[in-house]
Amino acid sequence: MPKIHSQGFTLMETLMSLIIISLILILSFPLFRMIHDVDYYEELSVRQMFSFLQEEVNRGREVEVISNSIFITDAVNRKITIEQYQNLIRRRVNLSGHEVLLQNVEAIHLTNHTHYIMIKLQMEGGGVYQKNIHRSAP
Repeated sequence: MPKIHSQGFTLMETLMSLIIISLILILSFPLFRMIHDVDYYEELSVRQMFSFLQEEVNRGREVEVISNSIFITDAVNRKITIEQYQNLIRRRVNLSGHEVLLQNVEAIHLTNHTHYIMIKLQMEGGGVYQKNIHRSAP
């Protein structure tokens, strides 16, 4: 009986190739998702700081904006200061303490209006966030 030399693929080889390619594709999709995953940590931190600041202003008896700092006098006459310190936004009570509200801040710009304070934050990563903190009615 003469020996037959096959030059093509067999059905078994083709199925094995398809299984291997399918496994590679299935395992690579989570890797692509991790590479293109958007980090919302900065935005979440800024929103949390804005919410906290709105709450402080609502609870405050007097609110002043002087030289890119917010000065709040609360119901028990504590002087609360919200200011930029190096690359942080910090909260101080009666000029003592150091509570960090936000990190990686390049600049803060506060604009005082009659019924609200406009806050514009520029982050070190290039992000810019703006919020109007509304004052409670006297």
